[in-house]
Amino acid sequence: MITIFTAVHGALDITLRTFRAIDALDISPFVHLVGDDFSPAAADSRMLRNTAGLIRGRDGFIGKRVVYHCRELGGTEPPNLGRSMGYAWDEARKNGSEALLIVESDVVPWVGIIAAFRQAQELHGPRAGAIAPLYTEVGGNWIISYGGMTVENTFCGLKLGTEIGTWWGGEEPRLDVLWWAHTACLWIPATTLQRDDIRPDPDFELFYCDHDLSHQIKAAGLDVIITDRAIAGHTRAGHSTGLLWPDAAECTQVERQAYEQLKRKWA
Repeated sequence: MITIFTAVHGALDITLRTFRAIDALDISPFVHLVGDDFSPAAADSRMLRNTAGLIRGRDGFIGKRVVYHCRELGGTEPPNLGRSMGYAWDEARKNGSEALLIVESDVVPWVGIIAAFRQAQELHGPRAGAIAPLYTEVGGNWIISYGGMTVENTFCGLKLGTEIGTWWGGEEPRLDVLWWAHTACLWIPATTLQRDDIRPDPDFELFYCDHDLSHQIKAAGLDVIITDRAIAGHTRAGHSTGLLWPDAAECTQVERQAYEQLKRKWA
């Protein structure tokens, strides 16, 4: 079984697009844990609850969607990414899941991504602590980041802006080790889930939760890797933060505080 986690804060139309993409992967069995992080519109929150239930694939039921509210985890206001992700992490671990697949509500994973993650995990071996995809814009076909990283370095020998598919041709998938990976879409194998020294930190409410998790994985002697065969569309930055902090100056201040928090933790 695969456990999938999605954190949601409003923007139900975009969120439902992500749900449809997850269902279209046609993996079985899976459970999709959806954490409603205080969606600002009550109607959105009610409609989100209505998405819960069994999910049908081509040949019958393939999984189920479970929707919970972050207040049930002790949250009093948004954001609660570290807390909500930690809950999904514990559930995946408790249920003996093959992996925890994190998919943010503005991400569209491409069909075939699960097979690509599994293949990369097998090829990299026991040091595969987390596996990230290449990102395009939603509906686009060009690389915009390497698992979230947009530095000028090339990973897997591919430059930013490279058209997806131009390098495919029966060759073995190319893997590379990242400095960190975004939790927009991230595959966490069971071997990582079962460790006692790795878990999302609830003190990271949104910003740098992904960096902190990557640091934990690397501190445990594992690698954060990327494979050129796993692709996901990702809405440009600002979708989630714009809903939480319409004031750009306030958003910048919150991000700076989280960065200082990251530096204090990891020196």
